[in-house]
Amino acid sequence: MTRPAPPATTPDPVAANATAHNRLWRLYERLHPEIFNHHEQQRIRRHLQACAEMVRTRAQPRRALDYGCGTGNLTRHLLALGFHVTAADIAERFTQLVSRRYGSTGRVETVLLGSAGASSLPSGRFHLTCAFSVLHHAPDYLHLAGELMRVTAPGGIVYLGNEACPSYWQGADPVCRYEELVRRGRLSWRRFLRPQTYALRLLRMADPAACSEGDLHCTAGDHVEWDATDRLFAADGWQRVLCEDFLAYNALVPFRDYGRLAGICADTRCAAYRRPAGQP
Repeated sequence: MTRPAPPATTPDPVAANATAHNRLWRLYERLHPEIFNHHEQQRIRRHLQACAEMVRTRAQPRRALDYGCGTGNLTRHLLALGFHVTAADIAERFTQLVSRRYGSTGRVETVLLGSAGASSLPSGRFHLTCAFSVLHHAPDYLHLAGELMRVTAPGGIVYLGNEACPSYWQGADPVCRYEELVRRGRLSWRRFLRPQTYALRLLRMADPAACSEGDLHCTAGDHVEWDATDRLFAADGWQRVLCEDFLAYNALVPFRDYGRLAGICADTRCAAYRRPAGQP
């Protein structure tokens, strides 16, 4: 099974992550066809809708945190669900983009995170706290999960999305076949028609480190362990209210081929946890 190579060691992975995304921001959505496609956007909306309905508070306005907001993928869905959104990221280019895209709604504020990460955010402020495809970028993802718990209000939800699920690391044959289809899609002659192919090649020549996107926990020997995350929330009395393992659709793969494998294997997990309503 093909797996990402371990990232190069760096004395400051947070700074490296910010640098990478400040350089890749224009290409980011094109570089992630496993997220920015109609099928997966529908899944995200369904998850966030379910989380919004499971929040146990009558406080108004309802506030959401899009932690590691990137180009505003979740921010857009959260706004459609009626939330006031704090979009936070360590990459200044991302916060600027989100402000340009959604600032006119009057319901979005952007926060540029420093090395302290979520520690700079107020406790108990958010009714729905989201970290989508973020944990594997955090040097200590369990510490980050704890900080997301801290900033969530009683009765609120923490949504953790799009990290590799346990079966991904077990080398299941259907997952291997799907990864081969993705690889073929990347190597197809159609890649020569994609502007990002040439832009990314130039970027690799100028700064090879930027292309790793600051990934940390992305190998079989070092990855997000969901059982440890579950224990962290359970130890503080939180209830897991959503857990879905699925095969993330990649737009590089014909949908008919995806459909053959989606029912028999999974490579991604999204989960949500609710803070006890009476917890101080």
